Amino acid sequence: MNQVMNGQPLTIFGDGSQTRAFSYIDDVAPVIAGSIDVPGTSGEVFNIGADQPYSVKELAHVVCATFQVEPEIIHLPERNEVQHAYASHDKVRRFFDLANPATLEVGVGRMARWAGEVGARTTEEFSGVEIWKDFPEGWLGSVTDGRAE
Repeated sequence: MNQVMNGQPLTIFGDGSQTRAFSYIDDVAPVIAGSIDVPGTSGEVFNIGADQPYSVKELAHVVCATFQVEPEIIHLPERNEVQHAYASHDKVRRFFDLANPATLEVGVGRMARWAGEVGARTTEEFSGVEIWKDFPEGWLGSVTDGRAE
């Protein structure tokens, strides 16, 4: 969103086919905060979040549609990351009464309204890093100061 608000193209690592179950914070935070009052949850691990995975490319298009801009995407070299990441929420449903989660479009829309209120931000360049080897291309910005390769 920050890239769109700054008039920049969106950057995606790889081809954007990697999937994640993006979650809106209001669907997750109340469960975490309320967990101290639910018997049987102490010491347990729960997966909390959305059930529906979306590709990173789909997310980029939803963000652009929300801001009413044509998608302009730059694909950076893929990172060494899992291709598909989402989890079962069967266990958490046994302990918590979960509301219907926000759809991707609704969650992105709410976040976009907040982002519009706080405004675009300037990303600071990394500094004080001793070893620059294997930093993703998009993290380095325009600084070229002879970093160790």
